[in-house]
Amino acid sequence: MAGRAEGRARTRSQIKLASLVMVTGDPIEAAALGTQALNWAGTLCSHRAVDDLRDLRARRTEVTELRHHDRDRDR
Repeated sequence: MAGRAEGRARTRSQIKLASLVMVTGDPIEAAALGTQALNWAGTLCSHRAVDDLRDLRARRTEVTELRHHDRDRDR
């Protein structure tokens, strides 16, 4: 049982790190970290991890929209 709890905690921590890296401006690294978290998750059943992944996706969308806005403004 402890192994599963550690796996959930590690996966959630990795997702949170990916979110932080995303908002600090490195979406490529964030994607790599997020992908690693998904690989660790495997068949993990965790509502919190799912919520964290949704948050990461929302942050990705925010960063993408900001980059498009900045690019359009610079034209």
